[in-house]
Amino acid sequence: MRTSSLYDQGSSSVMEDGHFVALPFVGVIDGVSEPHDKDHPRIRFCDGRLTGGELVSRITEGFFIQQSSRQNALDLDLGDLVLEANKLTGDEFRANGLSLDETGMLPGATFAIARVSEEEVEIIQAGDCLALWATDDDEINVTSNQVRGHDDEFNGLIDRLQRRIAKEKYRIELEEATPDQSKAISEAMWPEFRLKWGKGRARDVNNPLSPKGYGLLNGQTELKKIWFRKTIQRDHLSTLLLFTDGMMPWETMKDKNDTEIARAVYAAYKKGGLPELLKVTRGTEEKFRAVGWTDAAEAAAIAVDF
Repeated sequence: MRTSSLYDQGSSSVMEDGHFVALPFVGVIDGVSEPHDKDHPRIRFCDGRLTGGELVSRITEGFFIQQSSRQNALDLDLGDLVLEANKLTGDEFRANGLSLDETGMLPGATFAIARVSEEEVEIIQAGDCLALWATDDDEINVTSNQVRGHDDEFNGLIDRLQRRIAKEKYRIELEEATPDQSKAISEAMWPEFRLKWGKGRARDVNNPLSPKGYGLLNGQTELKKIWFRKTIQRDHLSTLLLFTDGMMPWETMKDKNDTEIARAVYAAYKKGGLPELLKVTRGTEEKFRAVGWTDAAEAAAIAVDF
């Protein structure tokens, strides 16, 4: 068995993605701060050193690294471990004056975490971090992107707001914007977007009754009701990939179903490993730079080849 990992901060000013290879546990985490803008900056933790998304990622990384050193690590229940990391997150939020009832304005993290033994691989996944596994004969399976419906709605809103601002501010189509104009358009979009996104998150986060519901590790016990959990026998299993959404640009993903996304990701990995997968991602982002809201997304991935 061989493991490899990759993290790239992209153009992000913070390090909210996380990953760990601490066998028998491996995982990727995509931390997300609460909705914010220039007039409502991110909440800071640990004497101002960490955003909420960074805090959740660091808590989760550290917790699983610690658990991996236990002699009975393979006997621990993976769901119980995820819930314990979730509880630690909630405790930290409460200690800093946040209410876990304010769903729309809570930081958190999506994740894909696996426990690997000689006989099987167990996966728990929530949100838009994905787990992909392939067999010896290249049969590919992938977890569903729980955030797709939510993202369809709010990425569409971002696009409409930016197009309106481009016309009002510069009298141009969004695709015609220079890098400086794109940055100014994105900054002008956030105040209006922030409030609407907060309402959407309140509706969807950790809510299995919402058609657009998705799981977020944010201290809420409802997470368990919506996460995806699966155990796979290692017989004929060749590869396991765990990756954050930064490894699959929205402009590529929005017109593909989960199976098509999985095939594209696996093909890039087979061609040149995780570096090739990131290369394809960056090329796509550059192609659609003018209409995106970030230049290069933060990205993390882990590969296990059996």
